[in-house]
Amino acid sequence: SARSLFAPGICIMLTLLGQGAIEEITVHNYGLSGPSWNSTSGSAPTYIPHQCTIANLLDPTSWEGNFTKVLTGWRETQQRIAPTSRLILSESATTGDGGCVNMSNTFIAGFYWIAELAIVSRLGVHI
Repeated sequence: SARSLFAPGICIMLTLLGQGAIEEITVHNYGLSGPSWNSTSGSAPTYIPHQCTIANLLDPTSWEGNFTKVLTGWRETQQRIAPTSRLILSESATTGDGGCVNMSNTFIAGFYWIAELAIVSRLGVHI
């Protein structure tokens, strides 16, 4: 749910500020899960599989659902706590932590960005 995006205390505090106290809410969102390491105490880190493939960059269905779900959750929270504020996607990338190596900075990623901008526009989120 959208409530899970904030700790309960923050939701209460933001609600108590009153209508008009918040003019803009900025959020970060990333479409793909990038390469990362899972380190557990006492053992060697294990590599977590990721979505950084050309096929995924070119196929919005591989990431659109999660990307849309996160922005929709932020929109629901924004409407509940500050309905007159603007929701702004202030940071995005193919993935967090530096993007997809040797892909995010290439021509092929342009197709990803076009699809992402269409989603952001369709949801009425500012950039």
